[in-house]
Amino acid sequence: MTIRKTALAAALLGALSLPAAASTVTVLGITFPVGSVFETSDLFESNAAGGPITAAGDELIGIGKVNNIYDSANNVVWSSGDNGRELTFYFHNYIAQDLIPGGAAPDVDKILFSGGVIEIYSDPSQNFSAAGTLADGIATATNGDLFLKLAGSPIGGTGSFDGSAITLQSTGFRLAGPPFDTAVSLLGSGLLDVTGGAAEFYFDTNKFECVAADGAPCPDKADKQFSSSGQLGQPLGSWAFRGTGEISDFAVPEPGSLALLGLGLAGLGYRARREVKKA
Repeated sequence: MTIRKTALAAALLGALSLPAAASTVTVLGITFPVGSVFETSDLFESNAAGGPITAAGDELIGIGKVNNIYDSANNVVWSSGDNGRELTFYFHNYIAQDLIPGGAAPDVDKILFSGGVIEIYSDPSQNFSAAGTLADGIATATNGDLFLKLAGSPIGGTGSFDGSAITLQSTGFRLAGPPFDTAVSLLGSGLLDVTGGAAEFYFDTNKFECVAADGAPCPDKADKQFSSSGQLGQPLGSWAFRGTGEISDFAVPEPGSLALLGLGLAGLGYRARREVKKA
């Protein structure tokens, strides 16, 4: 009987792994694979009032466009313009909590943020542009159909500005000049929770968690993790930062596939019960 149970468990694991290796899903013209998903994007950021973040309480906002979506084998499954769509995003409400200067240049400055709202749009007009004013760029990033809505998820620790959980960390390498507004290279990292949008079902998976060693709170598991890199002072419109972003997440099968899988597992369970009776 133990051998039969082991065989049933192996069959179950095989059934669960098949959809992740084989299928893709298309929502609002955007195709993505079941299983591990990786996206790359162009990214533009600024203080909501213009310029770089220089003080606690400043709000970080930004826009961007996804260039490619990859599967776990690094195959491109969707590129900007496929199905007549572009995938754009607008993020806001990231509030600077702590600004930590690295000392005399050259050194690394650090900014910790709380909050964060990210709206991702599937846009048939394909008119994204970061040129012009901040308002112009936001308008071109938000005029499509809401694909996903997300919120910043804690990465560990709380800030000093209003005591909120830290959801984003930015570090900048500074060669000279005052802290925070003269960095020549910036890196960012954070976590995200899915809260809405047409593709919400597929990405609300709780696959990522913050590191306990980074400090409390660490209340839940996040649905996406992201990183960014770029530079201040790159001339394009009114945005203070220009760079690239990378997002990792995990997509589950569409509801129809899950229903078929459920029927298959029910059949396996029925067969197992019959085998037990025979034993």
